Amino acid sequence: PFYGEDFYCEIPRTFRYLAFYIFDRDVFRRDSIIGKVAIKKEELQKYHNRDTWFALQPVDADSEVQVSSVV
Repeated sequence: PFYGEDFYCEIPRTFRYLAFYIFDRDVFRRDSIIGKVAIKKEELQKYHNRDTWFALQPVDADSEVQVSSVV
């Protein structure tokens, strides 16, 4: 999703973390990762129906995220 956009998806009941990876989209070069937000399943209830800001955590792009280009 883009800034300010709502995003809905189905999540398997067996998940342990819900993670969002934030990218800087670049037209001329490969998109670069800025950071991530990861929330434990047990902690999700305390954010229900509340606007919350999360600090971005660093990401090791070589081991965590695989980016593929769509043409």
